[in-house]
Amino acid sequence: MKLSVLGCFGGSAAGMAPSALLLDGRVAIDAGALTGALPLERQAAIDHVVLTHSHLDHLATLPFLLDNVFGLRSSPIVVHGPAETLETLRRHVFNGALWPDFARLSNGRTTLLAYAPLQPGQVLECAGLRLLAVPMAHAGPCFGYMVSDAQLAVAVCGDTRDASAMAAVAARTPRLAAVLLEASFPDALAEVAAASGHLTSSGFLREQARFPAAVPVYVTHRKPACAEVVAQEVGAAGLARVALLEQGREYEF
Repeated sequence: MKLSVLGCFGGSAAGMAPSALLLDGRVAIDAGALTGALPLERQAAIDHVVLTHSHLDHLATLPFLLDNVFGLRSSPIVVHGPAETLETLRRHVFNGALWPDFARLSNGRTTLLAYAPLQPGQVLECAGLRLLAVPMAHAGPCFGYMVSDAQLAVAVCGDTRDASAMAAVAARTPRLAAVLLEASFPDALAEVAAASGHLTSSGFLREQARFPAAVPVYVTHRKPACAEVVAQEVGAAGLARVALLEQGREYEF
């Protein structure tokens, strides 16, 4: 499994792009930074976009992706995610006012957008991958995904204040190769983290301990203004298996 980190921050600033992972070149988890990181031919190769939830840092470039590849595809890009997230897209993004409704517009060969809602516990099979939708504790409906291929699995926790649901799945998942877990805020902003459904540095350290001890855990979704402090606080624990997820890097598991 090849996992390209196009964006791994909880916001947008110079050198810090919002959440977007590309799996094996064809399946994106979240769309915060797809278009700024990929040339057009690689954008056109994306067949599935799997959203964790409806917050802007996780879907910001989806409208531009569809616009960019409108004349390049012969089949729709299928957007998966919680039903509430897809309804938000229909009503508030692809509504003909904020952005064209690509579920209705045709390039002469195909419409460009198809919606495919997921239910908690549902398994999505696409492009040789298997993604299990795991409900996560966040502000509003949110899924993490246990992603697996024939060889191994990677846990993408999404935004959450509590990783116990994903940890329970991880405990029964063979060949777990990595966990991607958020740490959005430093400990000084614990009240903000709690109100917004995110983890602080200490919360990350607590939640990572739920996962099997031999599995690497990568820190993601640091808020740009807090990124340095979060890195220092998490790093101070001296945990050998914990590392910052690196934007622009392709991981091969």
